[in-house]
Amino acid sequence: MRIAVTDQGVVIPRDWFPDVDEVDVEKTRDAVVVRPNLARDPILELGKNPVDCGISDGSEQHDHYLYGSNS
Repeated sequence: MRIAVTDQGVVIPRDWFPDVDEVDVEKTRDAVVVRPNLARDPILELGKNPVDCGISDGSEQHDHYLYGSNS
């Protein structure tokens, strides 16, 4: 496929990246490489599936439940 370069750059067809939210673009001396960024930042997954363990004050008293201390 040949794509024209405009003042805004180049538009790559969306259907080339199904189910991809982000890509990595790398420019070398003689090529531009576009790869789907499939790596997920695990910090963004925290709290998505909370577990109900019957403790109502776990966020306030986490040290007590994790370490058994009263501080």
